[in-house]
Amino acid sequence: MKYQECIDLMVRTASDAGRPITTDEAQDLAKLFDARLRNRPGKIKSQTDLQEVLEEAQELNKQAKINAAQKKREQLISAKIYGQMMQRMENYGENPFQAILAMLGGDSTLKAGSRDSIDAKQKGLMLRYSGSFALALNKKDPALEKIFRDGTLDREIYLYRYGDDTVRANTSPQAKQIADTMEEVQQAILQRKNAAGAYVGELDDYVVTQNHDAIFMRKDGVENWKAFIESKLDAERTFKNLKPGQSIDEFLEESYYGLVTGVHIRADQDYGIDGKGVGLIGTPGYSNLARKLSASRKLHFKDGNAAYEYAQKYSRGNLNERFMTGLERDARNLSLIETLGPNPEAMLTRVVNDLEQKYKTNDKVMSGFNRKKIEGQFGIISNSLNVPGNVSLAKLGFMSRALQSMSKLGFATISSFADVVAKAETLNRRTDRGVFNSYYTAFKQSLALLPTKEKKKLGLLTKVGMEAKLGNIHARVSSDDSFPGKTSKLMQLFFKVNGLEWWTQSGKNGVAAILAADLGFYKKTSFKNIPPNTKRSLELYGITEDDWSVVKFMETEDVNGVDYITPDAVMSLENAQIDAAISKKYQTTNVTDELRNKFKNDLADKITTYFSDTADEAIPTPGAREQYFLTLGSQRGTAAGEAIRTLAQFKAFPVTYITKQMMTTTAAGGGLMSSGGVMNLSRLVLAATAAGYVSMMAKDVLKGREPRDPRSPDTMKAALLQGGGLGLYGDFMFGEYNRYGRSLAETLAGPTVGTLQGVASIYAKAIEGNADAGDFLRVAKANTPFANIFWTQAAMDYLLLYGLMEMNDPGYLRRMERRVRREQEQDFWLSPSQSAVRF
Repeated sequence: MKYQECIDLMVRTASDAGRPITTDEAQDLAKLFDARLRNRPGKIKSQTDLQEVLEEAQELNKQAKINAAQKKREQLISAKIYGQMMQRMENYGENPFQAILAMLGGDSTLKAGSRDSIDAKQKGLMLRYSGSFALALNKKDPALEKIFRDGTLDREIYLYRYGDDTVRANTSPQAKQIADTMEEVQQAILQRKNAAGAYVGELDDYVVTQNHDAIFMRKDGVENWKAFIESKLDAERTFKNLKPGQSIDEFLEESYYGLVTGVHIRADQDYGIDGKGVGLIGTPGYSNLARKLSASRKLHFKDGNAAYEYAQKYSRGNLNERFMTGLERDARNLSLIETLGPNPEAMLTRVVNDLEQKYKTNDKVMSGFNRKKIEGQFGIISNSLNVPGNVSLAKLGFMSRALQSMSKLGFATISSFADVVAKAETLNRRTDRGVFNSYYTAFKQSLALLPTKEKKKLGLLTKVGMEAKLGNIHARVSSDDSFPGKTSKLMQLFFKVNGLEWWTQSGKNGVAAILAADLGFYKKTSFKNIPPNTKRSLELYGITEDDWSVVKFMETEDVNGVDYITPDAVMSLENAQIDAAISKKYQTTNVTDELRNKFKNDLADKITTYFSDTADEAIPTPGAREQYFLTLGSQRGTAAGEAIRTLAQFKAFPVTYITKQMMTTTAAGGGLMSSGGVMNLSRLVLAATAAGYVSMMAKDVLKGREPRDPRSPDTMKAALLQGGGLGLYGDFMFGEYNRYGRSLAETLAGPTVGTLQGVASIYAKAIEGNADAGDFLRVAKANTPFANIFWTQAAMDYLLLYGLMEMNDPGYLRRMERRVRREQEQDFWLSPSQSAVRF
């Protein structure tokens, strides 16, 4: 039979069977079947061989039917999502383009749904599932979480997940418990992926999504990588789908170059083995994220030992870290496809184009249209802008900025005292405590310094307490700036040692606990009778009257006599308790298990996001909206991207303070042109100025200086900037501007630029023969990680550095005291010239 006759027969047969396929699809099937025949070890010589070939054909036919059904399902889901999207954009307010930005990264308007963003949901999902995992481990055995973090049972877990009944029977109870708990969480996520449009099967030998670190792979080289991995692979499963005429060596080489591009970590794109984007279905040029999630694994390891050894050599971190990385990727993907459908980028582009076409003659609406901003925020939430254009350049940029963070932010916790004001103002507009009670509550929580068993428990129950365990605290000062490896771990250690991790996590846990207690208090109150601020806060995250109607059935957690509503309580609701709400919400009398799962997951997500996003507002932490402003939508690992990130260093806090405090508190009062908005903003600024002065006073005392005169206009100006916007950036700015003779422009350029200028100045002086040891000592001190931590700097200065400076330049300490008195109107309560150790 000729080739075209075969194709025509396939098309007719499929049509007669009620499963029509196109000519192109028939050709794809023929090519795939031909490839499998060519890759067989020998010719068809027996009935057994023929039977195997027939089974191959049946398998391909089955897969073709699944693909056709999946394609139709994705099209239906996309059509439904498009209708929902357009309705959401039109109903949001006067400007539908603002609605798009709110959907991506949220906004400060306090409109219903304005914080129900993809960005906020991504974080909420990550905290929810990682928190549920930690809680499940703690319930089974409190020691399991630490064992998993330490990685002592990693190999055994791999063997258990890959092994047969004999291997599993000989696995230690602790490894079994950890592995089974991992699988429970992964199965819950898998079900959601499939419900959102993916078609993911279950694999018995799945542990975590395999990470292929491009730096490790490039360092080893393509030949070494191929030799190592080939010995670890299940040859039959891995190589059965080679292209016609393709050798195993060619397949592995293509796999290598596809993986080292790093593009496999994007959430919005699917990539072929050559690293180029591949459009699957839907709008041409756009990939299908649901299909990517459904894609079968290309590299299959032969057993648990092989998978473990590969991970040890070509992945970063232990199994716990790789598991959490997988959860983060799943959270990102789920939020995208549940909001934007199987083709997120294509859907977003379609909606934007349709709205642009509809409103192109409306100047008022079009004045709010910024395509670059929309694409930039999407690039951040899809992670595409975080994929390095050049891995080496991205790593160099991150390491230089990490060095500056660890050498300049030792007093970050002291500078964060203004968080108390931000927390109080957030509680005032998000709950119904009133101004004075909100400030009282915020200060009371901040004075309860020591962590307790109950606080830790509440942190896990609300899920917000997982943030520190995930190592995300540095996001307060560096936004999206992180890079896997030792430097990142060292930076996490730095913020733990300087107290910022404890301060930040305690503050966020406290806010989440207050919100959970409020939900417990109001659980039997009808939605319309919930006090206005609390009701508005719930509506910000899309929590409706239908959702609230089931809260009264939820079990509460009793901690010290207070009832708390937690996200996990949603999942234990019985069918009879939720079916009426589901029927009303989705306008159907056919309430299925699929609808019940969707309703429960949606509500649990909303509650988690309500807790975590409000905590990020109270303890100002940047999100996608702020990241876009700081990076200008630039690609990481490019010359422009790294330059912008370097210039933006330490500016995450002031930007976030503006968007999440100043703009939001103004909106809560009715806007900047209203008396309520002006009053709210004035109160925030005055309270933040007072907190800023307290921070400055504490830092001065810790440095051996007397507090600055609060009556001085210069002091109040500095306090305003320190507490009311600059925050952590003030640590750098007030330490650099004027003190070392730098201009304001040079200081605003950031610490890396300032350091380079300092080094260049010393080099120039050295060329002229004017540099001395003091110049080098000052630069070394200013750029030594961990040297300026608030509880060690005074000891370092008085016991070592001041003495070295005086030895190198006699009279230096008295001149320094006079300069501080002249420029900052301060004296030392502990005089360096009299108290420092001399050499």
